Amino acid sequence: MRYEFNDFWVENNQVYIKEHVKKAKPITGTKIGAITSNNPWSSPFVVFMDMYRFTIPFEMTIQVKKGMEYEPYVIEGVNKLSETEFQDYSTSPYYDWDVNSEQGSKYNGKIDGWDKERKIILECKVTSNKNLLKWTKNQPPKYYLLQMLLYAKLAEANEVWLSGYFLNPEDYELPTKKEINRSQLRIWKYKFDGE
Repeated sequence: MRYEFNDFWVENNQVYIKEHVKKAKPITGTKIGAITSNNPWSSPFVVFMDMYRFTIPFEMTIQVKKGMEYEPYVIEGVNKLSETEFQDYSTSPYYDWDVNSEQGSKYNGKIDGWDKERKIILECKVTSNKNLLKWTKNQPPKYYLLQMLLYAKLAEANEVWLSGYFLNPEDYELPTKKEINRSQLRIWKYKFDGE
Protein backbone atom coordinates (compact mmCIF):
# COMPACT_ATOMS: atom_id res chain seq x y z
CA MET A 1 0.00 0.00 0.00
CA ARG A 2 1.23 3.49 -0.85
CA TYR A 3 0.53 6.63 1.19
CA GLU A 4 1.03 9.96 -0.63
CA PHE A 5 2.03 13.24 1.02
CA ASN A 6 3.13 16.59 -0.44
CA ASP A 7 6.87 15.99 -0.18
CA PHE A 8 7.20 12.21 0.21
CA TRP A 9 5.37 8.93 0.07
CA VAL A 10 5.47 5.77 2.16
CA GLU A 11 5.37 2.38 0.51
CA ASN A 12 6.29 -1.05 1.91
CA ASN A 13 7.44 0.56 5.17
CA GLN A 14 9.95 2.79 3.35
CA VAL A 15 9.91 6.56 2.94
CA TYR A 16 10.62 8.01 -0.51
CA ILE A 17 11.41 11.70 -1.02
CA LYS A 18 9.89 13.45 -4.04
CA GLU A 19 12.25 15.15 -6.49
CA HIS A 20 11.16 18.71 -5.70
CA VAL A 21 12.41 18.45 -2.09
CA LYS A 22 15.71 20.22 -1.41
CA LYS A 23 18.89 18.29 -0.85
CA ALA A 24 19.27 16.94 2.68
CA LYS A 25 21.10 18.98 5.30
CA PRO A 26 24.44 17.48 6.43
CA ILE A 27 24.82 14.99 9.24
CA THR A 28 26.15 16.80 12.30
CA GLY A 29 27.57 15.61 15.59
CA THR A 30 24.27 16.15 17.35
CA LYS A 31 22.49 13.96 14.80
CA ILE A 32 25.00 11.09 14.79
CA GLY A 33 23.88 9.74 18.18
CA ALA A 34 20.26 9.66 17.09
CA ILE A 35 21.06 8.07 13.72
CA THR A 36 22.82 5.22 15.54
CA SER A 37 19.92 4.94 18.03
CA ASN A 38 22.18 5.96 20.92
CA ASN A 39 20.38 9.18 21.90
CA PRO A 40 17.37 8.81 24.20
CA TRP A 41 16.13 12.30 23.29
CA SER A 42 15.89 11.75 19.52
CA SER A 43 15.55 9.05 16.87
CA PRO A 44 16.60 8.27 13.30
CA PHE A 45 13.13 9.36 12.13
CA VAL A 46 13.38 12.76 13.83
CA VAL A 47 16.80 13.29 12.22
CA PHE A 48 15.40 12.29 8.82
CA MET A 49 12.56 14.80 9.22
CA ASP A 50 14.99 17.56 10.20
CA MET A 51 17.49 16.81 7.44
CA TYR A 52 14.78 17.15 4.81
CA ARG A 53 13.40 20.30 6.47
CA PHE A 54 10.11 18.81 7.56
CA THR A 55 8.88 20.74 10.57
CA ILE A 56 9.71 19.25 13.94
CA PRO A 57 8.64 21.31 16.95
CA PHE A 58 11.52 22.26 19.25
CA GLU A 59 10.91 23.13 22.87
CA MET A 60 13.32 25.58 24.46
CA THR A 61 13.39 24.06 27.94
CA ILE A 62 15.10 25.69 30.91
CA GLN A 63 17.77 22.97 30.67
CA VAL A 64 18.58 23.86 27.04
CA LYS A 65 18.49 27.60 27.79
CA LYS A 66 20.82 27.30 30.80
CA GLY A 67 23.17 25.04 28.84
CA MET A 68 23.50 27.64 26.09
CA GLU A 69 23.99 30.45 28.63
CA TYR A 70 26.69 28.63 30.62
CA GLU A 71 28.80 27.27 27.72
CA PRO A 72 30.99 30.39 27.19
CA TYR A 73 31.74 30.52 30.93
CA VAL A 74 32.51 26.81 31.02
CA ILE A 75 35.02 27.29 28.18
CA GLU A 76 36.67 30.11 30.17
CA GLY A 77 36.77 27.82 33.21
CA VAL A 78 38.32 24.96 31.23
CA ASN A 79 40.96 27.34 29.86
CA LYS A 80 41.87 28.53 33.38
CA LEU A 81 41.82 25.08 34.93
CA SER A 82 43.82 23.30 32.22
CA GLU A 83 46.00 26.16 30.93
CA THR A 84 44.74 25.71 27.39
CA GLU A 85 43.68 28.28 24.83
CA PHE A 86 40.36 27.06 23.50
CA GLN A 87 38.81 29.61 21.17
CA ASP A 88 35.12 29.92 22.01
CA TYR A 89 32.77 28.94 19.18
CA SER A 90 29.82 28.14 21.46
CA THR A 91 27.78 31.20 20.52
CA SER A 92 28.59 31.12 16.82
CA PRO A 93 25.49 30.59 14.69
CA TYR A 94 27.60 28.99 11.95
CA TYR A 95 29.20 25.64 11.39
CA ASP A 96 32.88 25.91 12.03
CA TRP A 97 34.41 24.07 9.12
CA ASP A 98 33.65 22.62 5.76
CA VAL A 99 34.30 18.95 5.56
CA ASN A 100 37.21 17.33 3.79
CA SER A 101 36.55 16.81 0.09
CA GLU A 102 36.47 13.02 0.44
CA GLN A 103 33.39 13.30 2.66
CA GLY A 104 31.59 15.72 0.39
CA SER A 105 28.87 17.76 2.05
CA LYS A 106 27.29 14.88 3.97
CA TYR A 107 28.86 15.81 7.33
CA ASN A 108 29.36 19.00 9.27
CA GLY A 109 29.68 20.11 12.86
CA LYS A 110 29.53 22.99 15.29
CA ILE A 111 32.17 22.70 17.97
CA ASP A 112 32.20 24.62 21.25
CA GLY A 113 35.94 25.17 21.57
CA TRP A 114 39.09 24.67 19.49
CA ASP A 115 42.75 24.79 20.50
CA LYS A 116 44.17 25.24 17.02
CA GLU A 117 47.83 24.96 18.01
CA ARG A 118 47.40 21.62 19.80
CA LYS A 119 44.52 20.42 17.55
CA ILE A 120 42.16 19.72 20.46
CA ILE A 121 38.38 20.04 20.25
CA LEU A 122 36.35 20.94 23.33
CA GLU A 123 32.72 19.92 23.58
CA CYS A 124 30.78 21.42 26.52
CA LYS A 125 27.78 19.77 28.13
CA VAL A 126 25.78 21.43 30.88
CA THR A 127 23.53 19.05 32.77
CA SER A 128 21.94 18.38 36.13
CA ASN A 129 24.11 17.30 39.05
CA LYS A 130 21.92 14.18 39.14
CA ASN A 131 24.09 12.95 36.25
CA LEU A 132 27.44 13.52 37.98
CA LEU A 133 27.69 10.11 39.63
CA LYS A 134 26.51 8.30 36.50
CA TRP A 135 29.08 10.12 34.31
CA THR A 136 31.99 9.71 36.73
CA LYS A 137 31.22 6.08 37.60
CA ASN A 138 30.89 4.99 33.97
CA GLN A 139 31.54 7.67 31.40
CA PRO A 140 29.56 10.39 29.61
CA PRO A 141 26.67 9.21 27.40
CA LYS A 142 27.64 7.35 24.23
CA TYR A 143 25.86 9.83 21.95
CA TYR A 144 28.17 12.60 23.19
CA LEU A 145 31.21 10.45 22.46
CA LEU A 146 29.92 9.75 18.93
CA GLN A 147 29.41 13.49 18.42
CA MET A 148 33.00 14.19 19.47
CA LEU A 149 34.38 11.44 17.24
CA LEU A 150 32.67 12.96 14.21
CA TYR A 151 34.07 16.40 15.07
CA ALA A 152 37.55 14.95 15.58
CA LYS A 153 37.43 13.26 12.19
CA LEU A 154 36.21 16.40 10.42
CA ALA A 155 38.77 18.67 12.09
CA GLU A 156 41.60 16.14 11.91
CA ALA A 157 42.03 16.69 15.66
CA ASN A 158 44.53 14.83 17.84
CA GLU A 159 42.39 14.94 20.93
CA VAL A 160 38.83 15.67 22.02
CA TRP A 161 37.84 16.92 25.45
CA LEU A 162 34.37 16.74 26.92
CA SER A 163 33.62 19.14 29.73
CA GLY A 164 30.65 18.38 31.93
CA TYR A 165 29.29 21.19 34.04
CA PHE A 166 26.82 19.89 36.59
CA LEU A 167 24.16 22.35 37.74
CA ASN A 168 22.51 22.21 41.15
CA PRO A 169 18.69 22.52 41.18
CA GLU A 170 18.86 26.16 42.31
CA ASP A 171 21.14 27.02 39.35
CA TYR A 172 18.13 26.60 37.06
CA GLU A 173 16.18 29.23 39.03
CA LEU A 174 18.92 31.83 39.56
CA PRO A 175 20.52 34.12 36.96
CA THR A 176 23.40 32.48 35.09
CA LYS A 177 26.69 32.93 36.96
CA LYS A 178 29.60 34.31 34.97
CA GLU A 179 32.17 32.58 37.20
CA ILE A 180 31.80 28.83 37.21
CA ASN A 181 32.24 26.70 40.32
CA ARG A 182 35.22 24.39 39.74
CA SER A 183 33.67 21.70 41.94
CA GLN A 184 30.83 21.41 39.40
CA LEU A 185 33.20 20.94 36.41
CA ARG A 186 34.67 17.67 35.11
CA ILE A 187 36.81 17.09 32.01
CA TRP A 188 37.24 13.84 30.08
CA LYS A 189 40.08 13.65 27.57
CA TYR A 190 40.20 11.25 24.61
CA LYS A 191 43.10 10.76 22.20
CA PHE A 192 42.13 10.40 18.57
CA ASP A 193 44.28 8.68 15.97
CA GLY A 194 42.08 9.52 12.98
CA GLU A 195 40.73 6.02 12.39
